[in-house]
Amino acid sequence: MLEANLPRRALELVLDWAELHQAALLENWRLCRGKQQPHRIDPLADVTAVRPDANWTLSVQFADGLSGRIRFQPDFFTGVFAPLQDHERFAQVFVDRGAVAWPGNIDLAPDAMYADIRRLGEQVLTGQPADALA
Repeated sequence: MLEANLPRRALELVLDWAELHQAALLENWRLCRGKQQPHRIDPLADVTAVRPDANWTLSVQFADGLSGRIRFQPDFFTGVFAPLQDHERFAQVFVDRGAVAWPGNIDLAPDAMYADIRRLGEQVLTGQPADALA
């Protein structure tokens, strides 16, 4: 059994990553049990820079050099994200341990963001629960 104490934010990132890569992790577990070499699974996609832009948009850059935009639709700003409706609060965005974050423990996990930006050049966040990884 493996045990560790991680800071809350780090643990959330690991759990988000594991959820996104669940099928690959299960396949690697099967391979390892059969004494076979597991496949490579992409590591956490760390955000290294974030900048607020006009019209509820962020510019982000990742550790591997990939960059793109995150566009927020008006219906996204509910629940824990409601305080970000305020332009001044939205502009306080920063990078926290590889994730996009705001004061008050509001954050977005980077992996789905990275996948969308790699595929489409941007991520569009709406009020749909599957879009918000925090």
